[in-house]
Amino acid sequence: RSHSRLTMVIDQKRPDGAAKSGRLNLVDLAGSERVGKTNASGCQLDEAKDINRSLSTLGKCINALAEASGKPKGTYHIPFRESTLTRVLQDSLGGNTKTTLFLACSPAIYNADETRSTLRFGARAKSIKTIVKINKTRSIVELEALVASLTSDLHRMQLYCEALEKQVAAISDSANDKNSPFLLTVRRQTLSPDAATSDASLRSSDETESAILSLSEARLKLDEQRRSSEMQLDLLRVELRQAQEREQDVKAQFDTAQSRYDDLFEKFESHKLKSASDVQNMTKHVRDLEAALRDKTDKAEQLEEASLLLFAENERLERGIGDIT
Repeated sequence: RSHSRLTMVIDQKRPDGAAKSGRLNLVDLAGSERVGKTNASGCQLDEAKDINRSLSTLGKCINALAEASGKPKGTYHIPFRESTLTRVLQDSLGGNTKTTLFLACSPAIYNADETRSTLRFGARAKSIKTIVKINKTRSIVELEALVASLTSDLHRMQLYCEALEKQVAAISDSANDKNSPFLLTVRRQTLSPDAATSDASLRSSDETESAILSLSEARLKLDEQRRSSEMQLDLLRVELRQAQEREQDVKAQFDTAQSRYDDLFEKFESHKLKSASDVQNMTKHVRDLEAALRDKTDKAEQLEEASLLLFAENERLERGIGDIT
């Protein structure tokens, strides 16, 4: 008995250079067992020990991931390397994946402890929180469009920040001006015992201060948004530069392949011409051989006719010698 895993990797590439990739892991975990119940021995006992050890390490990793949910990365340690099973399932447990877990439980009272342990295992696994994003590589056109959009947003934010700064400066100048309505109201308040005038001036002062504070807060928020946009824009520019470098590498590879193809085509054409000339020479040589063979055949026929004549003359001479004797 052992664990089994099936992994399917799917890659999608578009003609403009964009690409997406995904991986599907199908894992069948062997269940833990108590040796006291199964009475395993020999190889079966060794298998049970290995299975229980790997499942124990898997439980430790799930506990650590559940406790680390929501904490910043780098402030916790997950013992993935303590077992081959957890090392293989590292991406499925705490990586950029969506994980679905099916638990097999027994309704029998005899297996109540195992069922309770399995349900606790599932509850701990359910508490793991992961942030999933698509594994994709944008094309150069998409990156250029994003860069242009973020550049326009950044320019608009800069204009808005400048307008807010002008408003804050105008309010500050009016508050510091001796002839401003705000200070005249305050002077009237100090000279006049009228309570209504005093309350109005105080309200005007509070409104001015609240307006200055709200504008300052809006300016700080816009500054944060601008810095965030600038960082995102820098990242996109880096990604765009990398995509352009990849495109240049692909073009260089294509040019190399094209030159190699041209060389091979030239060699093929030269070999083709050479082969054609060789075929012509061979054909001529075969024709010469056929002509020589015909000549030799004719000479052989002539020699055969001469030998037949000699044989007939020899017989005639033998008959003449017989008649004489």
